[in-house]
Amino acid sequence: MNRFFSPEFVRDARLGDEGLTVLMHAAQSGDSDMVRFLMPQSHLLEKNKKNWTALHFAAANGHAECARALLKEAPRQQCDQYARFFDEQFDALDLAVKNGHWECVRLLAPHTQLTDKTRVLENGLRKLPLHEAARQCRKDMLEFLAPLCDKELAPPLRESREEQAAREKKTHEFRQSNHPFVLLAEVAENASLSALECARYLVASAKGGIRRDCDEGKGGAFFMAIQAKNPGMVAFLAPFFGANARQSTPLFDGVSSMLPPVGWALRRRAKESVEALLPFCDESLLTASYSLNGFSTTAPEEALWLMETTKNSSERTRAYFADMADSILARCAELDGDLSELRKKFTILDKSVESNSNEGSLPRFRAQMEARALRTTVSNGKGVASESDALRQGAAANPAKPAIRL
Repeated sequence: MNRFFSPEFVRDARLGDEGLTVLMHAAQSGDSDMVRFLMPQSHLLEKNKKNWTALHFAAANGHAECARALLKEAPRQQCDQYARFFDEQFDALDLAVKNGHWECVRLLAPHTQLTDKTRVLENGLRKLPLHEAARQCRKDMLEFLAPLCDKELAPPLRESREEQAAREKKTHEFRQSNHPFVLLAEVAENASLSALECARYLVASAKGGIRRDCDEGKGGAFFMAIQAKNPGMVAFLAPFFGANARQSTPLFDGVSSMLPPVGWALRRRAKESVEALLPFCDESLLTASYSLNGFSTTAPEEALWLMETTKNSSERTRAYFADMADSILARCAELDGDLSELRKKFTILDKSVESNSNEGSLPRFRAQMEARALRTTVSNGKGVASESDALRQGAAANPAKPAIRL
């Protein structure tokens, strides 16, 4: 082996069209024993035609043992080298993050300036470490990388005013692009348990620093989860973002609107998200108005309108929208909301189950109205003759009861 791999051969040989050294070829192949054997006779910072070093090849291919061996000598110098990848420059950590080789990331991150990575390129080739860890729902990597970033941003014992200003600017840029509620947008649409664990970690990391509109045009993590029909994430985020106030939505038909979360769920026809939101909603279901086709409406009104517009659709579609309207109206009835205005516009609310030929028939709403009427009559010492009487008495009841919060 020593006779074949002479120092001159190891140093001067170039393999293939891209001009790989023997050490680069061993790192690319994942042969860690060969890497260790060749290192004493090789120049670790040697580059091929695309400016790739042996460490770049190890990181890009996920060969952690090769990377571990290479990093035993001049780790910072190797991690500072940039390789050409299409039209951009990538260091070894960039390549490991891009390809999801997290064991290599663990080895490279302590020797790389993480806080310098604040820009997202338009072509999407470069993946920012914290963003990609969140997107892949790697809570372990978020926990590993965050302290390294904090250490880099910590002020030194002594620094000039110019150095302080530069450090504070860099810190601000990093915090803005890697804020926990910006990273939440990376996991919001993912319905896995690991995504929910990442979301819990990010919320805890924010320490109360909640921002609703984290990314212009996307509407923030909360509305992204609603749009993705991800009920688990919606229910988790609702207490932090607020389930009742109007918020800036993602772009829809090229326009961003101000809608309450339930209004956005209706706009996106997301029944699962509607049902996840309702336990967090109060009287705003009936009072929070927003614009729909140039007219002012509320969530229950829009839900009933959607239900009526699907009367001639398929049975499955009719059932879907009727169930969505039923969920919202049942919550309104549970909260003792004043339904008089809705009853004037939608006669279906006054029909009994027997007289209502629509498959929707709003069973949960009617059950809540029955319970509401019973509460009223019991408090007045009267009995209820029928379901129709219960509906009429419930609709006319004075909503003096405070909002129920689940």
